[in-house]
Amino acid sequence: MRNPPTRSPLRTRAVIEHLESRQLLAAALGHETNAATLKGDLNGDGSVSIADFIILASNFNSPGDWSKGDLNGDGLVTISDFIDLASNFGATETMPGKTLFNGVNLAGAEFGATPTPGNLGTYGSAYTYPSTAEVDYYVGKGMDTFRLPFRWERLQPTLNGSLDATEFSRLNNFVSYATSKGAHVIIEPHNFARYYPDPANFQSSAQGLIGSAAVPYSAFANFWSRVADNYKSNPNVIFNLMNEPNTMPTEQWVSASNSAISAIRAAGANNLILVPGNGWTGAWTWSATWYGTPNATAMLNIVDPAQNFAFDVHQYLDSDGSGTSSTIFNNDPNIGVQRLTTFTNWLKQNHRRGFLGEFAVANSTIGTAASQIGDETLNNMLSYIGANNDVWLGSTWWAGGPWWGNYMFTLDPTNLGQPSQTDRPAIGVLQPFFTPNPPPASSPAAAESATLQTRKKAKLRHHARLVAAAPQQVHAAYSRWMLPQDRRD
Repeated sequence: MRNPPTRSPLRTRAVIEHLESRQLLAAALGHETNAATLKGDLNGDGSVSIADFIILASNFNSPGDWSKGDLNGDGLVTISDFIDLASNFGATETMPGKTLFNGVNLAGAEFGATPTPGNLGTYGSAYTYPSTAEVDYYVGKGMDTFRLPFRWERLQPTLNGSLDATEFSRLNNFVSYATSKGAHVIIEPHNFARYYPDPANFQSSAQGLIGSAAVPYSAFANFWSRVADNYKSNPNVIFNLMNEPNTMPTEQWVSASNSAISAIRAAGANNLILVPGNGWTGAWTWSATWYGTPNATAMLNIVDPAQNFAFDVHQYLDSDGSGTSSTIFNNDPNIGVQRLTTFTNWLKQNHRRGFLGEFAVANSTIGTAASQIGDETLNNMLSYIGANNDVWLGSTWWAGGPWWGNYMFTLDPTNLGQPSQTDRPAIGVLQPFFTPNPPPASSPAAAESATLQTRKKAKLRHHARLVAAAPQQVHAAYSRWMLPQDRRD
C-alpha cells in the first residue's frame, strides 16, 4: 500500500486526491473499530478523507461523539478536532493482501419478465428477495458485502414519482437485516441504463435509454436522490448507480452518472458510490473503442463532490467475457490476471479506485482433475487483486440467491438450513480471501489448506507447461442473461 504524502492542514482541500474508500472487516470479523487505530476516520471506511471532513463540518460547534468529529473526547466538535483530523488526512488502513469489501451478488429481485407499465411482475412468483438465512450463511463464512440487484421500475413505478412503499419495504428489510449483522449492502438497479425498455430487447433497446427525451438525466437523478435520502444515515449502504450500461455514447453515460452523483450528495448522503462504465463495464475492455469513446478516457470526467467513489467493473473468463459458458478461455489459469491488468494499471496511473462487481467460474471447473483449473484461476485472480489493494476495494461473486437451482455459478449451498446442507465447491476457494488470517498451522483446516496448495502448485506447473499463451479476441458480446431457464422472459 502506498504511503500518502504529508499534507499541510491549511492546504488540505486544494490537494485532495481521489478517495481511497476502505472499510475494515471489523463488524463481520470481530476486530476492533478504526476509532482506536485510525484517527479521523469518522465514517469507518478505513481512510481519512474529504467525506470525514464533511461529517465533522456538519457537526461543527455541536455536542457529539467520536463518530461525529469529537476526536479529543471533550464532548464538543471544535476547531481542535478539525486540526486533529487534518493532521491525519490521507491516511488509510487495510490488511496486507486483503481487500475491504468481499462478498456475493444475491439475485432474485431483478428476476421475472421485463416490467411494463401496470405489469411489474408478481412478488413471490416472478421475483423475490434474498432471505435472512442467506445473509447468515455468508456472514458465517466471513463475507461482509452483498450486492443486491433489483428493477428500477418496481421501486419507482412512475418516473419522478415516489418510491413504492411495498417494494421499498422488501428491499429495506433485506438491507436492514444485512447491515445489522455488520455487512455492507450494495444496492443497484439492474436495468442496463434503461427504464421501461422494449421487452424484446430489454438490455439494449433505444426505448427507455437514460439521457433520452423519455428518460432525461433529471429522472435518473430523481431516483437516486430518493434512494439516497433513505440511506444517508447508514454508511454500510453502498450505491451502485447501474448494472452494465451499454449501446449508448460513453459521454452520455458519464453525464447520467454525474447527474445521479450530484443528486446523491445534494440529498446529504456521503455513502460510497460505485460507478460502472459503458460497454457492459468489462474490465478487459475498459480501454476498447468498439462501444465508442473508451471508458479509460471518458470516465475520467466523473465528478463527485465528496470524492467517495470507485469504478465498478465486471469480468468473466470465457472466450468473449460474457459469462455464458462454463469454459475458461484457452484453459489458462492466469486469464483473470491478464484481463484485470490493464484496468489495474489505469487505476494506478489516474489515482482512481476499482471494484469487481461480478466475476465467477463454474463450480464444475473446481476440483482435483487436471482439467479443473477454476480454483487455480480464482486463486490467481483474487491474489492479484489483494496484492493491488491500494486501488482495488474488493469484489462480489456472481451469484447467490434463492432461485438459482443448479445454475453453473450459484454459490448458495444446496438445502440451505437443512441437515443435508452442502457447500458449493467455489465457496472453499473464495473463503481464504475474506477471512483476515489463515487458521493456526496445527489445525485440521490448515493441514488441508497446505495439502490443497501443494496439489495446486503441481497442477499449475502442469498447465503452464502444456498451455501456450495466445492472443485474446474481444467480442462486443451481449452480457449473459442471468436467470434460470424457466424464469427468463
